[in-house]
Amino acid sequence: MTRFERPPSLFFPELRFAACGLVALASAGCFVLPPPNNLHGGETLYIAEDSQVLEVMGPGLHKEDHRRHSQGRPIPVIAAGATVHVAADYEQQRAQNAPNAPLANRNPWILVEVVDSPAVAQRGWKGWIHVETTTKQPVVAPPLSTADLPRSSVLCPHADSNDLACSVSLKANSAIRVLGCAGLRVQVELFTGEGLYVHGFVNGSQFPSTPCTTASKE
Repeated sequence: MTRFERPPSLFFPELRFAACGLVALASAGCFVLPPPNNLHGGETLYIAEDSQVLEVMGPGLHKEDHRRHSQGRPIPVIAAGATVHVAADYEQQRAQNAPNAPLANRNPWILVEVVDSPAVAQRGWKGWIHVETTTKQPVVAPPLSTADLPRSSVLCPHADSNDLACSVSLKANSAIRVLGCAGLRVQVELFTGEGLYVHGFVNGSQFPSTPCTTASKE
């Protein structure tokens, strides 16, 4: 079974009634809770945007930023356009992750199993994703790649990373998505043959001409 990312903590905001209504109290203040998801297990959902998968229920109400978490290293992210089923043991596992949590059905993290995915190796994955990355209607999958890397290259975690920090090697002709240009580097993302997601920056000199003419510049 694929081992997924474990978030920094298992903190789930304490749920209370407060002056601002039904809220989740966190260190940054109070937030209106999401509505109940009304999911129990077995429902079919579709991934509307690339969705990071966690080993345990997420640490808060927010979605995880998979690009920020990757920083040049492979992480599990279900590709947009995938089909998932809410796991049969979702409610049981939710209770184990947050014992006796009031209003647990408002927790936006749901346990799913991948039925089909544009990244074929992801079929059979099981883990926690944010419900806001899903929809109940089928999704047209965006292309997994928009370009091929012309030459072998190293992948850097940041646009301004020192070359010594660029330790991930990409093979020539690797299928990549070009996201934009940042100085002398090109922001890219890709899915590996194992279905894992990688985000980072490659040197623009690897391309015979700028790849950003059709990509959004950042």
